[in-house]
Amino acid sequence: MALEAVNDGIIYALVAAWNNKQEASVTSQFHADVTQNNTTTDFKNPSASNLQVTAPNATDQATSLVLTKQLILVAVKHFEDLAGAHNTVASPTSGLKALGSVVDLASAIIAVNLVRTVYEAHRTLANCHFNNDVTNTITAPAASDQTTLNTLLNELKADLNAHILSAPVGQKILVG
Repeated sequence: MALEAVNDGIIYALVAAWNNKQEASVTSQFHADVTQNNTTTDFKNPSASNLQVTAPNATDQATSLVLTKQLILVAVKHFEDLAGAHNTVASPTSGLKALGSVVDLASAIIAVNLVRTVYEAHRTLANCHFNNDVTNTITAPAASDQTTLNTLLNELKADLNAHILSAPVGQKILVG
């Protein structure tokens, strides 16, 4: 038993050293790691995939509702990622978490406009990123109808995905 505890201690130390190396290798990237999805908590057998918005682009009300819901989930998970991606400060997500159900055009417009506002604040939030993101800015105006909603959703999807992926090669090992 004692030997196994020592070995686990050594493994934890190696994990910490690897994660420190990952942070030290940030150059012009925004994050120390890509926000991970489906991460196992078994540090001996880590597995993860990159968090990304994968819903199809918005073309009509049905696809815009699906994309809006997924954008909210991905944004919240990424904005709160202090273990892997971000430096020392997480972005506030209470507004996004407080959104009601996205069930129609009106609720989707309210939701995506809020995601846009929170994302834009997140990109340059002090002490959040190792380097602020001045690249993936949202240029589409706030949504006001189905056409502008589709445009904003599709740009948010592209920019958020690109933002999340800005990290050095390799991944931190997250121990749950």
